[in-house]
Amino acid sequence: MVCAGRGTANAQHGTGPQKLAEVLQLSGPVVTQLLKQTGINADTAYIQSLVSAVVAILNVQQMPGASTAA
Repeated sequence: MVCAGRGTANAQHGTGPQKLAEVLQLSGPVVTQLLKQTGINADTAYIQSLVSAVVAILNVQQMPGASTAA
């Protein structure tokens, strides 16, 4: 999402913490509002943990040797 928002889809720029900061800046308020609508009061640390969990899942999905046939 962040790379797509910057027009650099599939780019490998920046460190993990830099990318996390950018994701939080771009999507944090929206995610916080969506969670609030469901009755979850989320702070920045909670949102960070959600983003990190999604990244971990995506990293597992892209493990070396995984089939990428279209």
